[in-house]
Amino acid sequence: MSLVSQVELISTETETAPVVETVEKVEKKAVKKDVDARVRILEIALTAFADRGFDGVSTTELAKAAGVTQPLIHYHFKSKKALWQTVVRNSFAVLNEEYIQPIHRATGLTHVEKAEKAIEDFVAFVARRSEFVQILMSESTQKTARLEWLVEELLEPCMQDLKNAYAEGVSMGILVDLPMASLVSLVLGAASQFFVMGSLNMQLFSVDVSEETHSQAHIDTVVKMLKKALIK
Repeated sequence: MSLVSQVELISTETETAPVVETVEKVEKKAVKKDVDARVRILEIALTAFADRGFDGVSTTELAKAAGVTQPLIHYHFKSKKALWQTVVRNSFAVLNEEYIQPIHRATGLTHVEKAEKAIEDFVAFVARRSEFVQILMSESTQKTARLEWLVEELLEPCMQDLKNAYAEGVSMGILVDLPMASLVSLVLGAASQFFVMGSLNMQLFSVDVSEETHSQAHIDTVVKMLKKALIK
């Protein structure tokens, strides 16, 4: 290779290397921006679906609130229904991670202590993630294709685990034998209505359900009530 060719090769490598690095950085920034936008859309959609239900939300308003274009929402989620399903799946994943798995992993507890922990942790979970129950309640009022999907895909597997655990507690003489439908309504309602009725609580009692003191007082009250109702 001639000296000129060597110089040209070195010059080319010197000039192009920074360009390649810059392109990589730009691509990484673009990917991060895309991921951030998707996360932001999901966070805003969770609150919107919880507050107003599926029919009360439009992708136009979600795009505006998230600071993105409407086509970007459809790029990520294809449709409002697909976005709603992703929000609900994520909520159940959080339920599994923050509540179900920690209960399964709990060790060194008596059966009664584990039952008490299950009650305490669930009420605390609802206090942190009230949107989860709001969406469930919103969808439970009418028989729709969304409700069928929700039951088949997510609720039935989760409910089977609850049925087995509760039946075991009943057979051991620890828990009160109650119809499962009544049990679920009792626990979900007691834990969540305080937050679902946030506007009413503010207007009627001047109680801001988002304040930690009020939230914790509710948790303590419900836990005490449920322990008396469910544990022998």
